Amino acid sequence: MSPHETIALNLNQAFRKAPVLNGNPSPAFVQYLEIIYTPEEAAILQYMKGYPGFMTTRQIAGAAKAHEQEVKLVLSGTLKKNAITQMGNAWCIPAMPLLLNLAAGLSNAKFDIQRAGKLHREFFVADKYYKHYQTSEAGTPSLRTIPIQKSIAPGEKILSSEEAHELINNLNHEDLLLAPCPCRTRQETLGARQCKDKNPIGSCIFLGLSALQLESAGVGRRVTKKEAIDYFDEMHKKGLVGATDNMARDNVIICLCCGCCCSHLGGRTRWDNPTAMAPANFIPRRADTCVHCGKCARRCWVQAITVSPKEKTFNLDPEKCLGCGVCTQFCPTESLSLKRMDRTRPFPSQDSLYKTLARENNRTYL
Repeated sequence: MSPHETIALNLNQAFRKAPVLNGNPSPAFVQYLEIIYTPEEAAILQYMKGYPGFMTTRQIAGAAKAHEQEVKLVLSGTLKKNAITQMGNAWCIPAMPLLLNLAAGLSNAKFDIQRAGKLHREFFVADKYYKHYQTSEAGTPSLRTIPIQKSIAPGEKILSSEEAHELINNLNHEDLLLAPCPCRTRQETLGARQCKDKNPIGSCIFLGLSALQLESAGVGRRVTKKEAIDYFDEMHKKGLVGATDNMARDNVIICLCCGCCCSHLGGRTRWDNPTAMAPANFIPRRADTCVHCGKCARRCWVQAITVSPKEKTFNLDPEKCLGCGVCTQFCPTESLSLKRMDRTRPFPSQDSLYKTLARENNRTYL
């Protein structure tokens, strides 16, 4: 077995599974790893664990039967392209979301992004790895929807973790970074971006440790909380869906998703994974000023709204609705606003989310 195949198998033991076929590493995923890691890097990384299985350089050197200084040199070179995660003197292979998006904007290395995109399409879409990426085996989603306060009707109860402005303003740090959206970047590279005439490639908003890791690798642009909020609002007005980690604190990313490119929202819009991306605790309600123009229905990525101008009807499917509030942005008579409908609760912490994903994937976490 090659070092890259061993890395793939080791990653499959992490709490979020890696792409495999019939118990063996996905050939397309192994080829993707060959783009990310040189043979010299793979010779060392094959003895390491996936996130959060941190090992010291001494432990890695012992497992690889190599000199510790040699290991340090290899790891420092790998770190420069953001292809490894460091915590002090401890290291691990990055979590799958970072690893799969290195060749689509989350690294400053000159990867073969065209080939990487084609391989990603093979193992992620054709081999249906998206199901393991988006949710656990039991259907627990790793991302959840977040609207903006403007979309929510006055007087509705809003928890600090449920709405984008509140989430950002309540962060206990100032580490925020805009970095290219890897999903739209990948589709752009492949010439397959369906929303090209509607949406920019744009950026994701990285928070906390993820922002610091990208910044140290020379990726992205640091922003203030106000700049992050303004950017979120600007993209939301264009029709992009806000999403963040399915947890109430320690969030590491805020995505602005389209249904044609996004690796998570696509589970609901393109592929057969109906629990991908948990809905917000809001749904749109219509006022009497509605003129049944149907603009809201045309902008709904998940086809939760149906409008008949002829019959003067408006219907909402709450099972499909994400509660994102995008529909409210395109109503010419401002007849739509989000009203509270309790449906889900984010996990209280990153630890509780990851432990749940691990248990439901028959894996261990720490």
